[in-house]
Amino acid sequence: MFWRDGVLLEKRSDNGQWSFPGGSAEPNERPKDCAARELEEETGLSGLDLQFVKLFDDPGTIGAYDDGNVVQTHVSVFKTRLSAEPQLRISAESTKLTFHSATALTKLDLAPSHNPIRKLATKLLAKADK
Repeated sequence: MFWRDGVLLEKRSDNGQWSFPGGSAEPNERPKDCAARELEEETGLSGLDLQFVKLFDDPGTIGAYDDGNVVQTHVSVFKTRLSAEPQLRISAESTKLTFHSATALTKLDLAPSHNPIRKLATKLLAKADK
């Protein structure tokens, strides 16, 4: 989610790292529907025009969970540009919601699984500046 010259990130309450809003799809849930649901759950925003940007589906990307499940992860990235400052609502999953510039984005302690999205977001922010 872009506003002015920044991209929205959340500071996670479970590990203190920054991450892009998102999460796991429910059974039979379409990626765009998942993105919209997770965005609403984590920020309080709904009804946004989400546009598909990229699918990250590297077979070597594995997620291991505390319950013992090990899965290959697929990340569908969507974007939207806001025309006005949003009224954000912090969920129990995070302690902060903040827009970060491209420069700040490169310096954040980001969840390692979000590094490919960071690179993509930095490129999208650079394009928006032109």
